[in-house]
Amino acid sequence: MANENNKLTNVSSAELTANYRCAFPELSNDKLSLLLSSDEGRLLAETFITKYNYPLVRRKISVCAGYFLKETTRLIQTGLYDSVISFASGLSLLTYLIVEKNPQFSGIFFDTDLPYMVEQRNERIATIADRALDSKILKKLQSMAFDIEAAYRENRSLEKIFPNCKRPIFILDGVSYFLSSGCVDWLLQQIGSYTCSAVTLYYWPENMLERSTLFSRVFKDLNKGMIKEELKSFWDENTLANLQKYFPVVSDWTLEAIEAQMVNDVSECQLIDPNTFFPVRLVTAEKGSKIVL
Repeated sequence: MANENNKLTNVSSAELTANYRCAFPELSNDKLSLLLSSDEGRLLAETFITKYNYPLVRRKISVCAGYFLKETTRLIQTGLYDSVISFASGLSLLTYLIVEKNPQFSGIFFDTDLPYMVEQRNERIATIADRALDSKILKKLQSMAFDIEAAYRENRSLEKIFPNCKRPIFILDGVSYFLSSGCVDWLLQQIGSYTCSAVTLYYWPENMLERSTLFSRVFKDLNKGMIKEELKSFWDENTLANLQKYFPVVSDWTLEAIEAQMVNDVSECQLIDPNTFFPVRLVTAEKGSKIVL
């Protein structure tokens, strides 16, 4: 195991989460994303759990994945929105599952990420497409290289970057803490600038280091090159206030509360002691009215 632990450096977080989101398919409704992980990625996912004594990472990621699928489906079924844009999709097949669950929805779907990750994602999808995926669903998914921080620095408009998405739903699945605080503020302003839009995401609250001894211990390594992506920001009250400024309806949930909603009985809950998992929070913000032509 010592040799395996030494390999746990400069790993894309996408490799890890592709594995974990399929660990509890009864929560995530995802049995497919694991197929996009490499053999090394599967080994590293297990090494991470062993090194940090964090078996509940599987549960945590599965609950978050199920939340995004459920919330995006709910938003689609309001009839208000015409598109779904996923930022930093990584090796997740969330958008594929959303299309599968909402066959009546004729809107646009975008999976975006940094160029190297989009290339890797497309290559891996191609290797499993014939044996595991529906070609009709794949045709509805568009891939796009998109650097959020670069767009922030250049002050580009999301409406111009995605001109055919007039009433979009945005998904930020595990990306907000990789963005600088200024970029987060800019992104929320951009998402909130639409007359009709919604966003579903999870974030790291500013008190996570105090709430979770596990997170405090792992965090020291996360920013020492263990994963490729640099961690940049937590959310504070001002960040949430900005979100509420743009959206009249904001639902802000603890991870524990979301898990409790997903299980048949509260006795099945495992995310109880925040010292044994990362106590993230999950948010959906929405606004808009039906367009009358």
